[in-house]
Amino acid sequence: MTVRFNITEYESNHGAVPRGRGNWAFSFGGRYGRPEWCPKGLSTFTEAKAWAAREAKRGVSEVWVMP
Repeated sequence: MTVRFNITEYESNHGAVPRGRGNWAFSFGGRYGRPEWCPKGLSTFTEAKAWAAREAKRGVSEVWVMP
């Protein structure tokens, strides 16, 4: 199953697409799900996105990138 990353909330708050190094948080339960932080701390968005894709549970098709 392919996981889709929704960046709408992030773009709305930052005025840009997510990229670079930072502390990244994702919601696996939709926009209002409890955010989970990437445990690597400061990591590139690519690294954090790979972690989130692995963490997505079976049946979760959309992961929100939190602002």
